[in-house]
Order: sequence, then C-alpha cells, then structure tokens
Amino acid sequence: MAKRLWAEGVAEVEASALGPQALHVQGTSRLDHLPSYREGLFQVQDSGAMLVAPLCEVQPGQRVLDACAAPGGKTTHLAELMQDTGRILALDAQPGRLRLLRQNLQRLQLACVSPVAADATRPLPLHDGEGGTFDRILVDAPCSGLGVLRRHPDIKWRKTEADVQRLQAIQLALVNQLLPNLAPDGLLVYSVCSNEPEETHAVVQRVLHQHPELELHAIEPGYPQPWPVPSVTVGTLDLTPE
Repeated sequence: MAKRLWAEGVAEVEASALGPQALHVQGTSRLDHLPSYREGLFQVQDSGAMLVAPLCEVQPGQRVLDACAAPGGKTTHLAELMQDTGRILALDAQPGRLRLLRQNLQRLQLACVSPVAADATRPLPLHDGEGGTFDRILVDAPCSGLGVLRRHPDIKWRKTEADVQRLQAIQLALVNQLLPNLAPDGLLVYSVCSNEPEETHAVVQRVLHQHPELELHAIEPGYPQPWPVPSVTVGTLDLTPE
C-alpha cells in the first residue's frame, strides 16, 4: 500500500506504531482524490480512532452493534477485522451522516454491514424474528470533542460545563438502553473523543454502579507493546490530544 501511495504522489508515507494495518500519511490534504482511495484500498482514520475497533475483539461471523456509526471509519474497520462475515447493525440518528457510511461501504465493497437510521437511546429497530442480542456493542458516543484539541483548538472556547453535563446524560442513556441487548459473555466498548472525567471515567463508574453484574475487561491489544499511553485502570485507555 505504501508503494502505491508513493506512486500516486503522496510525499510522506511511514509505518505506524499501531501495527501492520496502519500507515501514517502526510503530504496531501485530499486522500479521497487518490485513485487507490476510490478503488477502496484504504480508509482514513486518526491514530486514536484506529485503536477502537481492535478493542472490540471481534471475530468472523459475530453479531455486532455499532450504535453511533456514521461516517463509518470504525464500522468499516470492524467489518474488515471480521473478514466481512457475520452482521454489523450500524445505527446513526442522522440520515445525512448515514449516507456517508453507505458511500464508504460501497467504495470498500463491504457487505456485512446493515446501516439503519435510528436513535440508539430508543428500542432497537429489529425485524420480526431477528435475535435481539449482540456479541459486541460499540458505543462511540456523542461528546464534547475536547480530546481532539490538536485538530480543533477552537472547541475549548465553544463548549461549556452545561454542554458536558447534557452530553453525559446522552452517553449514559445510550449505554443503559443497549446493555439489555448484550449477549452473555459479550463485550461492550464505550469510546469518546474527550478527556473530560464527566464523559469518560464518571460514565463508566456510574454504569458499573447501576449494573453490578458487569465487570471491566482487561485490555489485551493486538498492537505491538507498549501502547501510546498506559491504561489508567484495568479496562480503560486514555489518549491525550497530541
């Protein structure tokens, strides 16, 4: 893949510390204009975002729910890790954003993903006779975005404490609504692009308090050690904006 990008004029293509699935690319702001992109040979994600799908520990043939899926970077990464088998129910409350997901699925020629416009804080839109449990659930929840200040430094001037509290309520509603759909011995991964305690560890601790049957799952990554930063506690991983 690196050779193809060089041939297409990308100035800097380097191996990534995240492992063989990732390349670090600089030298062009429009990767989507490259022939290799249009051919579906790669997907664009930030380094931090690329860590999420492997944490779900998906296996080929599983049933997976991606609750806030669009525009589809993590969804398509999950599908690739599942070798495009099983089923991924990909929800998003915004139909416009869901169109971006469908475009990515078509470009990448992935067939195991079913995009559905739906609010995951409400009962799931399942067909009659369709099982209601999933082996894996990913909640990549709406958040303040305060963890991506490197790319969007203006966010810190636009977000207020009231915004963070409002978003925490949505985050808790998503997790609590979806937990009954988690299969026994299943795994739910909660992720946000924020470092605010109210949106990260506070959400996790409140969910664990409300659901004592749950336990944090130790992170055993498929990426080379060490991780970019250590886990703060068992079952959590914190990345800084840089």
